[in-house]
Amino acid sequence: MDKIKRIEYLVEQLNIASDAYYSGKGEIMSNYEWDVMFDELEALEEETGFIMPNSPTHYISRSKDDDTLSSKEPHEFPALSLAKTKSITDLANWTEGRDVWVSWKLDGLTLVLTYDNGELVKILTRGNGITGTNITHFKNCIKGFPLRIPDNGHLVVRGEATISYKDFETINEISETAEKFANPRNLAAGTLSLDHSKKDIVKQRNVTFISFSLIFSDL
Repeated sequence: MDKIKRIEYLVEQLNIASDAYYSGKGEIMSNYEWDVMFDELEALEEETGFIMPNSPTHYISRSKDDDTLSSKEPHEFPALSLAKTKSITDLANWTEGRDVWVSWKLDGLTLVLTYDNGELVKILTRGNGITGTNITHFKNCIKGFPLRIPDNGHLVVRGEATISYKDFETINEISETAEKFANPRNLAAGTLSLDHSKKDIVKQRNVTFISFSLIFSDL
């Protein structure tokens, strides 16, 4: 297989796997397998200069909420994908001698919270990283953040809306539909894509916000 054909094959397989994952159909390849193929694709693209328009190396992966919700708004600060590495040396060089805090990967739905004059005024999903969906109507249904803070300025926080494995298993067990959610990430995304009239369901599923980045503060 020549390099161009290999690029076409990798793009196809990676996009099939991503679509399955984000649409709730389950994982057809492991994260490790996906990363290995992604790294190979990135190297081949750099070597050949051939980049397909739908290459996953050059567009932000779609979240499930991209098509299911309609109230779209642009992000004040783009919510782009995080960089990856498998090299301890690269990681050490990146830290430049600073102390580092390490955590398990939070696999849920990225949310961006905006506070003005101490009040939570907006919750946007990550969407495509440039435009997200306004789900502020669920602010009383999601755990993990205050509705008011002791800050009189403009403040933006990014974090992950997650559902625990314990709650995920319970919800799947009591589900009245034949179709089960594939993983907690899909359940979190599906829950926050429900109609605003389903607030009771959202609240019952214990969606919890875990902040990981202070994006902006007047201070």
